[in-house]
Amino acid sequence: MVSRHGFFFVLFSFFRFGLNTGFLERPLVIGLLWAAISGHAKTSLGVAVFFELLWIDLFPAGTFIPPHLVASTCAALGLASAFGLHAPQDALLCIIVAMPLGPLGAKLEQLLRSWQNRHYNSLVHDARHLGEGFAPERIVYRALAEMAIGSLACFGLALAALYAVMPALLPMWRDVTSPFDIGWVHMWLAASLGGILAVRWKRAYGLLAAATALLAMSGVFGTSSF
Repeated sequence: MVSRHGFFFVLFSFFRFGLNTGFLERPLVIGLLWAAISGHAKTSLGVAVFFELLWIDLFPAGTFIPPHLVASTCAALGLASAFGLHAPQDALLCIIVAMPLGPLGAKLEQLLRSWQNRHYNSLVHDARHLGEGFAPERIVYRALAEMAIGSLACFGLALAALYAVMPALLPMWRDVTSPFDIGWVHMWLAASLGGILAVRWKRAYGLLAAATALLAMSGVFGTSSF
């Protein structure tokens, strides 16, 4: 199970640092593909929309490395599939325990990039001594292989640890959340705070408060149909 989810994670991680297409590493794309494979469309898209909204304002700019959305999304979807946690309240636990993998994944990526700085010296040396053995593409392939192996190993260890603690956390989580009727709408509204607060516009905060009040009055908060 861990190896299958790890392969899925590494595949989409390549679109994050190996082949930057701009969209294929986004949680929505991962959720759509996961829904097609697993058949659990509501859970897959619900988790994907949550992470898409949560860190929507964090994107790579300069030397800033945003949270590793692929790690958090794949871990949450993997846990939900492995333990059959497709109800929104149960899926929320998967999201919460997988959320730290976002910043931790970004930190790991930073360490791997620093580790790969040594390839620069090799490239400069080879460029100054041009010959038949000059093959800069080998440095690229080696760097991609190192990123894939390092990311897969760390993700596998993290996912295995989460698998180990989930059986203990799940009963306690259900005891705490049983009095509440948590739906995807509630979770998406909570996740949207990240993007709205990043706007730095007070009127946006007022619009969010008004929308939340209207939804509460209309009875949306009393249902968990989606």
